[in-house]
Amino acid sequence: MTDTVQDALRRLNPLIQTNFIGDGVTLPKGTKDPEVLLYAETDRLAVVTHDVTTMPIHVSKHLQLGHHTWWLLYFPNQWMSPGRIADELLMVWSCMTAEEWIDQHDFYPL
Repeated sequence: MTDTVQDALRRLNPLIQTNFIGDGVTLPKGTKDPEVLLYAETDRLAVVTHDVTTMPIHVSKHLQLGHHTWWLLYFPNQWMSPGRIADELLMVWSCMTAEEWIDQHDFYPL
């Protein structure tokens, strides 16, 4: 998630907690996918990414090792506006419980 998507999502619903790689709060930019997945699993965080090339490979390995994800959302269209991504995230977030997110991997837009 980028800071512009984060800002758009906070405008729609300020109760949603968001962070992004390189924001100074979570992991630094350049963190490898396996580390991102372990961090997100430990903190029970959803992962939002444009990376449909390497991330699915790492997710598969992560799950094979007995790990879990707390929702993985792929937005393969890198040109989708931050507002549109925020709308999609809010729609799904408001329709599901956290338990329903476990090991879910979805491509958006629907």
